[in-house]
Amino acid sequence: MASLSVAHSLLRSGTVQRVVVVCPSDHLRTQWLFEAPKVGIPLDKKTLGHSGAIAQTSDYVGLVTTYAEVLYNIEPLRVYTSRYKTLVIFDEIHHCGEHETLQWGVAINDAFGPAVRRLLLSGTPFRSDNNKIPFVKYKQDPANPKVSRSEADHSYGYGDALRDGEVVRHIIFSGWDGEFAWSDSFWGEERKASFQSILNRIDSSRRLKTAIDADESFMQNMLTSAVEKLEEVRRDGHKNAGGLVLAESQDAAKKIAKYLEELTGEKPILAVSDMGDAASEEIKKFRDGTQKWIVAVKMVSEGVDIKRLRVGVYATNVKTDTFFRQVIGRVIRWDSQWNDLYDQTAYFYIPEDPTLLRLAKAIKEELDHFIEEREEAERKDKSTEAGATQPMQTAMGGEYEVLYSDGDEKHHHTSGETFPMDEMEAARRRFQNIPGFEKMPGATLALALRELGLTGQPQTTAVFTPDVIQPPPAFVQKKTLQQTVNKKVGTLVFLCKEKGIVLPAGSKAFQAIHSAWGRARNYSSESTNSDLDDKLNWLDDLIKRVIKGDKSVISELRP
Repeated sequence: MASLSVAHSLLRSGTVQRVVVVCPSDHLRTQWLFEAPKVGIPLDKKTLGHSGAIAQTSDYVGLVTTYAEVLYNIEPLRVYTSRYKTLVIFDEIHHCGEHETLQWGVAINDAFGPAVRRLLLSGTPFRSDNNKIPFVKYKQDPANPKVSRSEADHSYGYGDALRDGEVVRHIIFSGWDGEFAWSDSFWGEERKASFQSILNRIDSSRRLKTAIDADESFMQNMLTSAVEKLEEVRRDGHKNAGGLVLAESQDAAKKIAKYLEELTGEKPILAVSDMGDAASEEIKKFRDGTQKWIVAVKMVSEGVDIKRLRVGVYATNVKTDTFFRQVIGRVIRWDSQWNDLYDQTAYFYIPEDPTLLRLAKAIKEELDHFIEEREEAERKDKSTEAGATQPMQTAMGGEYEVLYSDGDEKHHHTSGETFPMDEMEAARRRFQNIPGFEKMPGATLALALRELGLTGQPQTTAVFTPDVIQPPPAFVQKKTLQQTVNKKVGTLVFLCKEKGIVLPAGSKAFQAIHSAWGRARNYSSESTNSDLDDKLNWLDDLIKRVIKGDKSVISELRP
């Protein structure tokens, strides 16, 4: 992470003494905790001591917390940030707003006001509710005083990353259309449409929900094609390439996972919120493993770094810029382990809903953040419009029922252009006898024919090189050491009893041993990992003496 390189530089220069990272979820917190030590920045989870202040040992130079935790720990974090020259990194800062009713925004303003440096990170630096983001600078538009524009100190977009090379991948959107039918339970009528049909807002929403129904042929055909594409990507050299499906609900995610298992013979990783903390563990398992597919609702849409993802399926009815860009961000990250691959193109399967098509075609455009003061009626209109992306009911309260959905792949969308299937097939035939072009995506070949002059290079074979094994972060080491200490104390209590060395009864025997260590080594409750190592050596020495029958240890264990 570039932000950690910035933090390392500021720590090294003495500009800051501590680093605090604030992120939106427990899963992202765990990711930061594991990534930071790789650049020499050991971070701890936020913990409070008996006094209510932040408790931290010299093993760490900072901490990672979540926006939700900040809300309930404003004063301890403010004291911590005031005590040390602190850099605060706000991950996905767009989750916060400045309006007084948006509690996270108010909390971070109060808790981290004293910070000497702040680094705000966001791939979608705007809020759909039109509120300003804390600590972001806004400049009034001279032509329209009611409009303010955010001013970033540095922006780095998809186009910049493509130009730099080996940062992000090119992406091809596979667009699907077909025939969809549903019935209106209020009026009792059947409706049929394709994505080419012009519909009102309610029927447009129902059409998309019908298309992504996991029980129907349309979604199953799309999933089957995505599975075939992932197998092709693996055959072409990216041996551990993975696929992601974003489902609309937990029930849909489970149905999709079951269908993928039937197709591939391999059980996909499922990461949904009702799994609790286990979902984060499953995401980490997928990130570090070689499983083919992961299915989620929203847990993998933001911040999660899984560079081996090459194929995605959009099986959700959310149609906002923010969410769509976050999801696409999961599959376009360049994987440096596979630099030898000629091609790391990402493939994303989407229903050709007009809104999704617009978002796909605009994915490479940089977004400016406009804050516009609107009348209350305009705000209500916007709120109603946004509601169309959610499960819908008619204005008169009637629900609808999916009758069927069926369809197939119609177009590929890339570089701002659309390529029908027959045009891509013609392009493949034209290039099929030219060495180096046989593995290139059909859309790329079609674009070459449109623009003229594009040349190919021979395909190379990639060799998978695993990451160098890193030592576990300090907070993981500490937990392991504490568990080992407790086991050693239990062993010592057992051996003392076997050898006739009398210790206090029950749990007081354990307390007596811990207290003995404190007397001998000036042990404090906030022990460093080095202290715990010393304690293990001390316990090992006592255990050896007890095994030999040395009853003099009792003098060290009694107060």
